[in-house]
Amino acid sequence: MGGGTATFSDFIGTAIGTVGSRAREANDAVDRQTAALGVVQNLQQQTEGVSIDEEMIALTQAQAAYAAAAKFMVAMQDMLTTLIGIVR
Repeated sequence: MGGGTATFSDFIGTAIGTVGSRAREANDAVDRQTAALGVVQNLQQQTEGVSIDEEMIALTQAQAAYAAAAKFMVAMQDMLTTLIGIVR
């Protein structure tokens, strides 16, 4: 094409090759961006992910521990009341 000696077929062939090459580069860039997005989304899920099941288990365990502590305190209060009643 330099110097005006190229034929129309050469020009079309070069143009189609250039368009094809740029299309492949664009597709590759899209693939890389898609992969990067997947990595970032995965990292986001790892840092923000909260398992509702695990949180409910922890909440239920805390609730049971609180109820047990409350029963213990009631039993201690009853024992102290009885002990004070005996001493009087």
